[in-house]
Amino acid sequence: MACGLALLVCDLSDWKEMYVEPGYSLACNIDDPEDIVTVLQWYLTHPKEMRVMGEAGRRRNLDEWNYEYQFAPVMDLLTNN
Repeated sequence: MACGLALLVCDLSDWKEMYVEPGYSLACNIDDPEDIVTVLQWYLTHPKEMRVMGEAGRRRNLDEWNYEYQFAPVMDLLTNN
């Protein structure tokens, strides 16, 4: 995600909630090779949408899913005491 690549995740509810619903990924049944192929073909035939998904994930990494942001509350506690 940090490189702006769209993801392919398994179709478990937690993964779909974390990555598919926000628009960073598509999901597939990892036990079904045809389903994997179908999703990968979608990416190949929808390059613009795939780039949008990848860019959305990259932005999320830059804005929130990084060490500086995640550990800011800890730093505040350490520096303000």
